[in-house]
Amino acid sequence: MSDLELLPPREAARRLGVSVERVRHMCTTGELPAARVGSRWRVVWPLALRNIMEKGGVNDADAR
Repeated sequence: MSDLELLPPREAARRLGVSVERVRHMCTTGELPAARVGSRWRVVWPLALRNIMEKGGVNDADAR
């Protein structure tokens, strides 16, 4: 897949419709495909979206 992007948590949160804190938590727990670049998280897009869709979305409690 050559169309992968490494997004900062703020942009991933915007695209997923959840809080930045939730995205960071999901990165830490492995719920989202992500990697540390230096000391910062980067979310692998669109793999993150695929993971969320396969799990049935994000709970309403997690949405912004």
